Amino acid sequence: MEDTWCDSLIGDWDNFSRPTGDSNCRYEMNDMRFRSDYILCLDLSLETDSLESTALKMKYYKKAAAMVMKYADIYNNNELGNALPKQDMEGMQLQKSEAEKSGGFYTFHSERAGNKQYAEEADPMKRMLVWMLYLNDIPEGEGETEFLYQKLRLQPKKGDLVIWPAMFTHTHRGNPVYTKDKFILTGWLSWPEQKFGVGL
Repeated sequence: MEDTWCDSLIGDWDNFSRPTGDSNCRYEMNDMRFRSDYILCLDLSLETDSLESTALKMKYYKKAAAMVMKYADIYNNNELGNALPKQDMEGMQLQKSEAEKSGGFYTFHSERAGNKQYAEEADPMKRMLVWMLYLNDIPEGEGETEFLYQKLRLQPKKGDLVIWPAMFTHTHRGNPVYTKDKFILTGWLSWPEQKFGVGL
């Protein structure tokens, strides 16, 4: 992704509507012991959005969707292709980890997991792939995406897109930052609804 696009999204951090209420898609500091970051959900269907905020989200959503769809063009087969239409993109989240708070997602986890409340809004078990776009460069040795079983640490580099399976095989965590705030854009690709014949 182009540097200017990444810079633009970070610059618009304060221009999105902040939803209220008891929802997983909200703008606030996570107070859970296993992570310390801000989540700003860019879901297009939030009722609290103004027309301006919705238009701003659509601007980034379309670009991100086109970026992720390039993955389908490279690894094109029927099974993967059927899971990639826009309607099967499970939202989109802009996340910020603050250096002042040693922000990160400290605990190893997989993306096929979620709390009870969230499971009522989206089904994490349907997730097939995770995608994450690094929006800024982070100094060496901090803010890496660490994959447990692969013994791999990815250093955030502005414009790099990472896609991986949502299963436990790719258990990972976001290591803390200490000297520079970290911004990412992330989301999921889910299996499409399956419709089975009746009376076979």
